[in-house]
Amino acid sequence: MAFKKFTSLEGICNYFGKGENAALVVTTTVAAFKGIFRPTFTLMDKKQDPESKQYAAFRELLTEVIAIPTYIAFDKISKWLTTSVYKNNVSEGQLKNIKVTSGFIGVCIAALAIPAICNVLQPPVMDAFKKHQNSKKTKKGLDINLDNNSAVINQSKTVIQKPEITNPVAATKKQSAMDVYLMTRNSSGMRVGN
Repeated sequence: MAFKKFTSLEGICNYFGKGENAALVVTTTVAAFKGIFRPTFTLMDKKQDPESKQYAAFRELLTEVIAIPTYIAFDKISKWLTTSVYKNNVSEGQLKNIKVTSGFIGVCIAALAIPAICNVLQPPVMDAFKKHQNSKKTKKGLDINLDNNSAVINQSKTVIQKPEITNPVAATKKQSAMDVYLMTRNSSGMRVGN
């Protein structure tokens, strides 16, 4: 049983390790897994607010969506360049080795280029996503305000009782300007703080 597991693991390693597309298959597989699991784990974080989680998860997904075609493009371009240069000067076996090596170099260069490409492509997409989030928040706020307004309308149908006035003379007496002046003058000597 253990030998069969080793054989299947060996088969997987041989599949990913042999052939012209070995580096491309591995890097795109890793990018696909990162595109699935990183946003999922970000959304599962209970310590962050929902808007921040959605923004971060979408940004992580977008990064990997940009990464996969970038890996493929750089792999194909590097192989095309090397076969163009060495096509007539090497044997078929050597050309295969050159393609494998150039594919690996292309994937490595793509890994360096992906952050720069993301810096160009992500800002407009993330701005549109932020506007979408804000419009949803505004719509939700309008729904809440409409619900609150209907509650106020329902409350206005109830009878409002006026408070009883115990001293009618004090209630009708307005403060004169002199009363206000004397109150402020008497409290002007008070110190606040140390």
